[in-house]
Amino acid sequence: MSNDSPQGKRNILEGDSALKLWRKGAEAWNAWINNNPDWYINFSDIDFSDEHDKDGMLSFAAYDFGEGDVSFARTNFGEGDVIFFKAKFKGKEISFREANFGKGQVNFLGTEFGNSNVSFFHTTFRSDDVSFLGCSFGTGAIDFHGTEFGNSGVTFAGVKFGAGYVNFNEAIFGNGDVNFTNAIFGEGEVQFIDTTFGNCDVYFDGARFEQCNLDFNGAKFGDGFLNFNGATFDGGWVDFSETDFGTGLINFTKSQFSEGDLIFTKARFGDGALVFNRVTAPVLFFNPETFQSSRIEAQGLTITKLAIFALPECANTLTSFDLFGSSFDGPLFLTGKLNIIPDLRATRSSNQVELSGLEIKLHRASQKKNFLRCFSAISKDRKISERLRRLKEIAESNKDHQAALRFAADENRARRWTETSWLGSGLDLAFSGFCNYGQSILRPFLWLGFFFALGVILYFSLAAEKCLGWLTTLKQSTLLSISNSLAFLPQSRDLRTATLDRLYSGDADFWVDAIMIGQGALSFIFLFLIGLGLRNRFRL
Repeated sequence: MSNDSPQGKRNILEGDSALKLWRKGAEAWNAWINNNPDWYINFSDIDFSDEHDKDGMLSFAAYDFGEGDVSFARTNFGEGDVIFFKAKFKGKEISFREANFGKGQVNFLGTEFGNSNVSFFHTTFRSDDVSFLGCSFGTGAIDFHGTEFGNSGVTFAGVKFGAGYVNFNEAIFGNGDVNFTNAIFGEGEVQFIDTTFGNCDVYFDGARFEQCNLDFNGAKFGDGFLNFNGATFDGGWVDFSETDFGTGLINFTKSQFSEGDLIFTKARFGDGALVFNRVTAPVLFFNPETFQSSRIEAQGLTITKLAIFALPECANTLTSFDLFGSSFDGPLFLTGKLNIIPDLRATRSSNQVELSGLEIKLHRASQKKNFLRCFSAISKDRKISERLRRLKEIAESNKDHQAALRFAADENRARRWTETSWLGSGLDLAFSGFCNYGQSILRPFLWLGFFFALGVILYFSLAAEKCLGWLTTLKQSTLLSISNSLAFLPQSRDLRTATLDRLYSGDADFWVDAIMIGQGALSFIFLFLIGLGLRNRFRL
């Protein structure tokens, strides 16, 4: 209600008259209402502190407030229990705006609000427990904007909200549980914009949202549990943009989204886990601003149109990213720099899976202080190579050769010493070190240069006579090393014969021959690896 005074000429029951009739109890009150159904009932600014009974209770239980507007604006309900059990409101405007509830229980169980606009704007609850269990709202707007619930437990379990606008914007919840289990929200919009949830558990288990948008933009959650287990969204989008999630578990298991987007744009996550197991949704935008969560579980996730997982650099805190058995009927984009291997085994996709922006870091034994401990850890999780193999398969199906190379390399690293034989592991280690599995051109080029320089030094030191002078000997040693490194060139054979004749008078000893054979073999290997790197770099 915009104000609490009557509009125009209408009958009013207020002040001492209203108090006097209320004190007579529900039976006398309802009898009066039956004869005066459309009167405006005004308890605004009344102080009920001294009206509680000997048990500390202030009761409006079963009171029928008729078809007129009702105001408890700025009412002070004092300390003790306040009961509106099965009260009935049918007026257009029902206001508890800026009312103050003291310590004790506040009970709206089974209250009927008809199609009224109901306002708890900036109402203060200092109660032990606030319950709207089983109450019903119609098509009017429901306003809890800026309401302070203190550390009260708040229950909206089983509440049926109508098709009106539901507003919890800037409301403040303390450490008591907030329970919307099995609540039903009709058509319209439900907003928790900039709402603050303390260290409380928040439950939307089994809640149903019928053709309505759910907006948590800018909301703040503490260290409690956030649960949408089994919630159903029959239409509209769900927006967690710029939401601050605390350190508690965030659970969407078995939630069903028939239409609209599920959005986490610029959300901020603490170190709690995030669970999407067996969720079905058309669109998922998961592109948070900060991310410190330990794991993402999304086994059996089904996305029918578009899925985006764009993880920020700070997502290196992830210890598990599980998409096992998920299904994507539209494009899947997965980007980020991770210290773990995401699990896409048994996933199904009928469209593009984009992994070019995904960088993973496989932890190696050399990165650990204790090799045996690392070896034991890798041995315990042989599924790592299977996960990498699946990533490689996806990249190959997308013709993303560079990504496929990266994942294939990490797959070989993961299999080393565990699934691969010792000899094969040794060769694999050399292949990795010399050229990063054909991904590096610089490494084999530097190794080729190193053995070329080493050859020059050895040929120079083994020269039969130094009568040529050290500079001439160095030049001839350099030419011999070049010809031996590039043995495939037609000029190399004649050049090699000439330099051998000048350096060793045509009679090279065993060591010169051994060095030439070794350098020739190694040079051939590194030239091959350079060619392999060029092929992989420019492969179409």
